[in-house]
Amino acid sequence: MATNIDKFQPKDLEDAISFVLENAVNEESKEFFDKHENDERGFVGELHHFFGQNLRNSWYLWWFANHKYETWPAEKPLIVEWFNRHDIYHADDMSSIILTSTHRRYFNKPIELDKQIERFHKFWLKSVGNINPMSKEVIEDEE
Repeated sequence: MATNIDKFQPKDLEDAISFVLENAVNEESKEFFDKHENDERGFVGELHHFFGQNLRNSWYLWWFANHKYETWPAEKPLIVEWFNRHDIYHADDMSSIILTSTHRRYFNKPIELDKQIERFHKFWLKSVGNINPMSKEVIEDEE
């Protein structure tokens, strides 16, 4: 899935889904989608490391306050702010929700954002005791 992803900054999930569907779906990727019509997890899993990484990096999903990276925006990207308002804080979770939602939209299935968010909350609560694995408390506890 080749795109000009680094030239676009989505403002919310809907914007991200629309961008991916409009810019990353071509004849080759249609075959990939169709191959995974009934395998959403496989779809997301196969895209996580390459295309998902591209999303995380190009859209600054790893953004954090007081970063020292000159190429990162000083202000929190709108997409990160949108996810944070929905209590999603980890970049992998953000890209997973984007990819899952894109798969569902492509196949005209309900996005079920609340259920996706709940899945990550349950995971992080069980793993680190907090829905925000990037919180200062969680990071300090790991040190």
